[in-house]
Amino acid sequence: MLQIRLENRSCKAFNTSLSLPSTPSISFSINPNMTIFKCSKDQELKYYFTGYTLYDSCGHFNFYYTNTTFQYQPNPGFKKISTLPSNSTAINLLTFSFDTILRNKNQCDLFQLVSAEFSLEWHIARECSECHLKGGQCQIDGNQQFRCANAKKFVCNY
Repeated sequence: MLQIRLENRSCKAFNTSLSLPSTPSISFSINPNMTIFKCSKDQELKYYFTGYTLYDSCGHFNFYYTNTTFQYQPNPGFKKISTLPSNSTAINLLTFSFDTILRNKNQCDLFQLVSAEFSLEWHIARECSECHLKGGQCQIDGNQQFRCANAKKFVCNY
């Protein structure tokens, strides 16, 4: 669905932020990715997003993004956003790899930066990994605390 929206240059491609659940024992990261800011056009925000690229061809919304992921130097005047203005939302999207963008894509065209394909990385907590090595099951109790169930105790006799 996302691929079709990107190919058709539909602004609906930018409506859904990508996120995955996180637990104390396992977290995920999706690479590469970028954050864009969707803001109502009735707000005058060009100074707020100094150094960001503006995409303004999506009806009642403007999209601000920075291609610092794809450049060695940010745009002139670039500043990191710490708080969002009202009527603005941060949206996490998938992007093509740095090499692919440099070789094949127009870095100023938001539709060419966003990708429907991604790599998913799993990050398993050390405690959970050790639990599995002992034959146990990594579990989280009602208080979000780690618990290793059914672990075997290994005793070395010399």
